[in-house]
Amino acid sequence: MGINVGKFESASLSAGDPERIAQIVHSSCCRVLLFGDMGAGKSFLARELGRILSGEGMPCQCLGADPGSPGFGVPGAVNLGRWENSRWQRASLVPVCSLDAGRFRLPLVQAAAWIARDTSRNPLLVDTPGLTRGIAAAELLTGLIHALGIQTVLVLCKKEVPLPCFEELASAPVRVFRVEPSQKAGRLGKKERMIARTRLWDAYLDGAKTLKVAFESLTLTGTPPPREVPDAWLGRQVALMKKNMPVAMGEVVAMDRGKIKILAPGGSASCDGLTVRDACRTGAGFLQTARPVPAGIIGRTDVLQGKRSAPKKASDFAIHMGDLCACLMNGVAGDPLVHVRIMNQKLSLLLDLGNGQRLPGKLAHQVTNVFISHAHMDHISGFLPLLRARMGDLPACNIFGPPGITANIQGMVNGILWDRLERPGPEFRVHELDTEAMTVSRVQGGKPWPKLIAKEKIQDNLILETGVFKARAIQLDHGTPVMAYRIEPAPGLNINKTALARMGLPAGPWLGRLKNAIASDHLDAMILLPDGRSISTGTLAETLIRVSPAQALVYATDFANSPSNRKRLIRFAQNAHTFFCEAAFTRAHKARATASGHLTASACGEIAKAANVGQLVPFHFSKRYDADPGLIYEEVRSVFAGKVVSCPGYSLSP
Repeated sequence: MGINVGKFESASLSAGDPERIAQIVHSSCCRVLLFGDMGAGKSFLARELGRILSGEGMPCQCLGADPGSPGFGVPGAVNLGRWENSRWQRASLVPVCSLDAGRFRLPLVQAAAWIARDTSRNPLLVDTPGLTRGIAAAELLTGLIHALGIQTVLVLCKKEVPLPCFEELASAPVRVFRVEPSQKAGRLGKKERMIARTRLWDAYLDGAKTLKVAFESLTLTGTPPPREVPDAWLGRQVALMKKNMPVAMGEVVAMDRGKIKILAPGGSASCDGLTVRDACRTGAGFLQTARPVPAGIIGRTDVLQGKRSAPKKASDFAIHMGDLCACLMNGVAGDPLVHVRIMNQKLSLLLDLGNGQRLPGKLAHQVTNVFISHAHMDHISGFLPLLRARMGDLPACNIFGPPGITANIQGMVNGILWDRLERPGPEFRVHELDTEAMTVSRVQGGKPWPKLIAKEKIQDNLILETGVFKARAIQLDHGTPVMAYRIEPAPGLNINKTALARMGLPAGPWLGRLKNAIASDHLDAMILLPDGRSISTGTLAETLIRVSPAQALVYATDFANSPSNRKRLIRFAQNAHTFFCEAAFTRAHKARATASGHLTASACGEIAKAANVGQLVPFHFSKRYDADPGLIYEEVRSVFAGKVVSCPGYSLSP
């Protein structure tokens, strides 16, 4: 049996002359696939063809097969549109619940084949994703051609550039036309695409209602996150299924007492299953691809998702303060390493960098800032696992530390042979802190010397300000300079539900946009309300927003019990919500504490009392107390009457 070979037409076509292309479509009344790079103008050409063909009395349909940047319809889905009122109007959709056409190409092809069954014999234009290279592009192109019965492929590609996926096109039973892209076409930037897709998603959810379903009763398909990680579900785009058929798409807005709350268009009153993949609304309010749940975190909801139940292992030590979750990764007696997670922003910080075996590699990808107290081995040995985990295309990671930290980090990087690098090595921005100044240098794998970037003055101990949190530092003495850190999340923005009801407005995605505008200090920005009105951010903030004061976390370890250290730290930790403070020895071993430049438990409690902290987390115990950590806690409690957080498995008497 012979193989039908693609026919490459020699006709010279240009997207700037859509009338001629429309003649080809009109004459054959065929199914046409538009193929080309992102920004080549596929959606623009599809609109022009729809306008021309409809004007000639030939009803035309468009199958939007780009779930990440759809020209019309709903993102995260395959959309079928009909040309009405000078634009494509969505007639139906099949959910994919992902913006990644390459990764989920099989579900995308299946969804396209399903929705194409509703098309008539009139021309069908297929607007494909901007994916033209690699295995994913080849398989997606071939799959769409065969699943949809494509007869003609328009490849939007400049004359001097080789046709993408040439072999696949040559072997397919289709006519192939090269089309010169229109000069009017232009590739949107990543942010513009994100804003455009979010606007389409918000339009789909406009007027949606909240559906509450028993989570355990649902059948889950696709690639859902683990049921036991509730934070990974928030914001997820889902398809509501009834007897294995999609009835609507929605967004997970809450997980509460075994119930999952989904915002979905009215009419989707019930479902018995969900299809879930990786499309998700982020903390900033935009529809994007969710980060995978890191390996090793599943079942460890104390680390990433903020579950309040007590950890089972002594090393699974989590502290919660609002949207901030701090986990003492190696327990109270292991190497200091605190993972700080700012939940609503999905940011990860590290305080010190001790033994990193319990820091999953995928979690290390998410770390933006590392705050190192000093370079003794038990505080910095975790740098090598972090270095290895950050191989690949990742942004620079910020490291803060005492004088000499740049040489320490560069030395460890230089200890690796980098002769097999195929791309730039992992990059770190090292901030070397002194009492009044900060020197910023770039340290990168494969480069033997640090590169000076900037020298900055330090005022009011402020070393970093991101808009999401501030970080401050002071220098203490341990026989070597040691840094203590204060992390201050931005004040919380809470909705006044009474005022919201008084205005007659429903909750919804618009509140996320309001909070984002307030956090960005765009008080003049206009917010579109569900009832069609537009009101300035500043006006809405005065009426609807209650600001809760910022709560600080202070971290201090490895410093001598000297009057100067005490005075500086008490002032620095004043009124902190949570205070991580070392308590290495009891009074019985005070001589040992003095000789090694560490605190006793009583000194730890006295500093916490003088600083008026909300809760104290004693840690960095000497291993000699492994069998009875109660000796440390009892001594702390003898001088500090406030809340003392104990290690799992040990209960403090009131």
